[in-house]
Amino acid sequence: MKNMILTESKNHAIPVDEFVAAWIIWVERYHPQATWQTFCMPRLNEHEILETALQRGKAGSLDVMLRMLAPDTCRNTMQSTNKFMLANKKWIAGCQTKSPKGREAAGAKLKDAALNLWNKLGGIKQKALLANAEAMADGDIEVSKNKKSGTSKLCENALDRSEGFPYYDLSHLTLSASPDWVRDFVHWIDKDPFQPRYRRNPRDHSVTGWGARLNTYFWPNPDTDAAANAAIITPVTAGLQSLYSKVQNAKPWNIKDQADSIKFANAVFKWGGVATRTMTWQIIRAVMESVTKGSRIRNAPMNSGWTKVGAFASAGTPSAQVIWDSRVAASLVSRLDAMCVAAGQNAVPPPLNDLGYVNGRGGSRPRPLKLRWRNGYGCWEAQFAASIFVREIQAYLNNHISSYPKTNGGKWTLLEVEQVLFMDGY
Repeated sequence: MKNMILTESKNHAIPVDEFVAAWIIWVERYHPQATWQTFCMPRLNEHEILETALQRGKAGSLDVMLRMLAPDTCRNTMQSTNKFMLANKKWIAGCQTKSPKGREAAGAKLKDAALNLWNKLGGIKQKALLANAEAMADGDIEVSKNKKSGTSKLCENALDRSEGFPYYDLSHLTLSASPDWVRDFVHWIDKDPFQPRYRRNPRDHSVTGWGARLNTYFWPNPDTDAAANAAIITPVTAGLQSLYSKVQNAKPWNIKDQADSIKFANAVFKWGGVATRTMTWQIIRAVMESVTKGSRIRNAPMNSGWTKVGAFASAGTPSAQVIWDSRVAASLVSRLDAMCVAAGQNAVPPPLNDLGYVNGRGGSRPRPLKLRWRNGYGCWEAQFAASIFVREIQAYLNNHISSYPKTNGGKWTLLEVEQVLFMDGY
C-alpha cells in the first residue's frame, strides 16, 4: 500500500488515497474558491495544542488536517514539519502562499503522483473515501488525555464553530410540575417543525413528525442516507453482535474473535469520524462487559467512539445502548432543559439527573442550557441513563405506533430513534 508518513506521529502511516480525500474535503470546506488539484495549502505549523490552533483560525491549514489524520495521542503535536515534507516528497511539494491574515506562508501542494493515484480509483471508491474524510471533519474532535488508560478529552473548539442556537420558545410549552418526560418529549418532537440542514444551509423543505424526521437522516453527507449507512454498518454491526453474544454468555474470545474485535471497532471509529487509537481486544471486551452489566468494568473507556461500539454491539438486546455523542446529547438535553424550565423546575429533577451534555461544537452546538446538568462526555453513568431514556422513547413510540408511524412501516428500532435525535441535534 502506498502511504503518507506522519513523521511527528511515530511514523504513523496514512494511505495516500485517504490523504488526498482529506485534502479535497479541506479545500472544499475552507478554501471553496480554490481548485484542489492545484491548490497551495498553507502549512501553518507551530508548537501549540490543537485547540489553540483552531482558536487562532488555522482550521484550513495542512497542519490541522494532518492532526485530524493522526492518532489521538499525537493531535497536540505539530505535524507539517520540514521532516514531514521531506519524507513525503513523492506525493507533495513545497510552495509559497498566504496565511489567513494575508502574510507570506510556506505551503504544500499535491504532486502528479498523488493526483494520478486518485484518478485511477473508481468513483465508488472515491465516494467512500470522501465520506470517511467528511466524517472525520464533522465528528466529535478528541485528543488523548491519558495515554496509559486510553481516556480522551473532547476538543470543544471544533473545525466549524457554532452558529449560535437560541433558547427554545417556551410560549407553547405548558407542563405540570410533575410531567411525563418521555411522553411530553415524544409529543414535542412530533409537533415541532424540523428544517434539515447540511453545513448550516437549509436542505429540502421543513418536515413535521417522527417518521418524516427519520427520512431526513444522513451521515456524513446527504448522499449517505439511512439506506446507504445501513449498507456500510450492517456487516460491522453483525460482527460486533456475534462477539457481544459471547460476552453475554461469559464465553471467552478465541484468537480470531480478538482480531475481529479490533477490526470492527476500528471500522466503527472510522465511520463515526472519531480519532484513531491503539486498539486492544481487552479494552473492547471491557466495553462490552460494561454494557452487559450496566456498570463500568475494568476501567473501560467511554467517548464518542466507544458509545458507537457499545450501541452497535448491543443492538436489539435488553441492554441496547444509544449512541451518546454531541449531536444526540444536544437534542435530548437541550429539549429536556427547556421542558424542566416550562414545568417550573429550578434544578434538574432526580429522574433526569444522570443525563449529561456532550459539548461538541459546530452547526447548532453547543446549545444554551438554563439548568445545571452534569458533563456527560466520557461518563458511563450518562451513557446508561441516556440509553434507558431513549429505550423508553422507543417503547412509547411503538406502543402508540398509529400516532407515530414510520414511512416504511414496522416498529421503531433504537437506532432509528437515535437517528431522529441526531438530526435534531445536528
